[in-house]
Amino acid sequence: MVPPFDEQEALEECRLMASLLADGFLRLDVQAAEPQNRTRQGVMLGALVCTDGAGRRTVLRTVSGIRHSLRPVEGLTDPGAIYVPPVVAPQAIDDALRANDAEIHRLTARINGCRESRRRTTTPGRRFPFGP
Repeated sequence: MVPPFDEQEALEECRLMASLLADGFLRLDVQAAEPQNRTRQGVMLGALVCTDGAGRRTVLRTVSGIRHSLRPVEGLTDPGAIYVPPVVAPQAIDDALRANDAEIHRLTARINGCRESRRRTTTPGRRFPFGP
């Protein structure tokens, strides 16, 4: 698949966001409490770099999940950046997870079983147990 967007620009933006977080210029605000069975999972940074017909550049910045939102610290202006909040309410996600929890765990166990089986059948230097 050919990526529809310039991934290098987005990667550079994510690196910048990581640096700004480490230096205290960006904040991760907690939007909802973490369930005990999903603690310490971390977040992924995401960026979409957009340019309009006039060449104006806008960067959409966000983090994965629903528990956190990303924003610049108070008083810091970040022209050209839009901070995108979670698009689904934490309660809606919790309800969906609760309703499907048993199936999620069953599928996770199957995936982990496939991974373990592949590890046992893959020889060193070969990525898959089949094909060249």
